[in-house]
Amino acid sequence: MVSTIKSRSRAVQPVASVETRIANRLRAASKGTPDYWDFRDCAEDLASKCLFQYPAMMVPAMQKQVIAAILNVRPEVETIADPFLGSGTILALAMLSGRAFIGQDINPLAILIAKTRAFSLDQTYLAAAVQRVNTFANSDNSICYDIRFFRQTKWFTRGANIGLSRLRRAIRVENDLNARRFLWVCMAETVRLNSNSRTSTYKLHVKPEADRTANAEDVLNSFAGIAENNLKVVADFRASLLKAGLLNEAGQYNQRIQILYGDTTKKFPSHNGVPAGQYQVIITSPPYGDNKTTVPYGQAAWLPLQWIDLKDIDDAIPKDAVTGYYDVDNRSLGGTRPRNFSLRQETLAQAGDHTMRYIKLLPLQECSGSFSLGGIKV
Repeated sequence: MVSTIKSRSRAVQPVASVETRIANRLRAASKGTPDYWDFRDCAEDLASKCLFQYPAMMVPAMQKQVIAAILNVRPEVETIADPFLGSGTILALAMLSGRAFIGQDINPLAILIAKTRAFSLDQTYLAAAVQRVNTFANSDNSICYDIRFFRQTKWFTRGANIGLSRLRRAIRVENDLNARRFLWVCMAETVRLNSNSRTSTYKLHVKPEADRTANAEDVLNSFAGIAENNLKVVADFRASLLKAGLLNEAGQYNQRIQILYGDTTKKFPSHNGVPAGQYQVIITSPPYGDNKTTVPYGQAAWLPLQWIDLKDIDDAIPKDAVTGYYDVDNRSLGGTRPRNFSLRQETLAQAGDHTMRYIKLLPLQECSGSFSLGGIKV
């Protein structure tokens, strides 16, 4: 979903003219290539290199084309927003475009990944933290579980619980928050790969007993490999930002970034003094269908979040945010499934003035300086 909104500081072009010019640029890109937008053979780019295998990630090459078309027509755009942040694809593309960004999600794991992408940019410092954690965890002989949670022995072998506990203790003694967040993301992927839940689906399904073999050594080796790969992802991303002159003297991104935990169906906050809902560009992919039968973002995050300190992600996250398997999914946009289509439309229309609404079969029309694309309006 894409929507652009009038600039605060410059004369506004007619809405229809802006949309037409953007659409024409997108059509020109695919002219003569009917399956252009499939991007099946597109080489991996920086925004597609993920720190964690998040469900239903956007296709960065496609979103990159959309952003390029918008910025070509509206180069004065300062802020890009994504109210359903997910894995942070739009965040990465906004940063690579040199724009300010604001994003929000109700999934704590999405917030952790996004904050890591945005603020954990010093790969040398992060590498030293990884080395300390590896050393600490490998020298930890304790067999005590560092945490206890619902049906823990169903989802992890005894050896995996011991290995993950050693990693958790090692990460928690690190002093720097941005380093801990990077380490927690590495931990999240380690959990995903070493749990008793199948990796072939994002829903929680127990593996056959013969496949539940992870031991402490497997966990520690897995974490080391994941951290090594993620350090390369950070290094490549930082190098591109540095080359484009987008890092300040402290090595941080030089535009403002806001990443917030919250329910976008109730409120999407203001940014840089712009009233809520008045961002210049919104690019997002809201949850579709209902989470119980389509993409269970919350279920995919549940096991990793049992091991991660929620206070390291965001102070706004309540302690009981991920107590049950379905807590995140039930609170999100696709958390409930009305029985008929009309009721679904009514439910979406109640999302409020501070968020996007699906409005089917809506003709293009101007509304408070914004316009719809593809039948979707802000």
